[in-house]
Amino acid sequence: MATTQRFDQPMQWLSRTIAVLIFMVGPGILGSLVDRWLKLSIFTPIGFGIGITLATVALLVLAKHFIPDAKGKSLTDADFDDEGEVVDELADPDFSRKDRDR
Repeated sequence: MATTQRFDQPMQWLSRTIAVLIFMVGPGILGSLVDRWLKLSIFTPIGFGIGITLATVALLVLAKHFIPDAKGKSLTDADFDDEGEVVDELADPDFSRKDRDR
């Protein structure tokens, strides 16, 4: 296994984590800047509230994309590929074995 392949999955998760962090903190920081500019104190908490909401939605979207629906059965390692991603046949019920082998 090449060194770059070993770090592919951790780097993907690191970038996803940083993106969620930016979604969470960014609006609060922008709200703080607006509060300083307008000499108010209302936009900082509103910004952080929006940020927490955005981060929660982003985490739910990531979870839906990367965790397969169990469909009433227990999940096994066969339901995931080598990188922990959902195998296509779970995501797309019309996906056939011959299409995957192409």
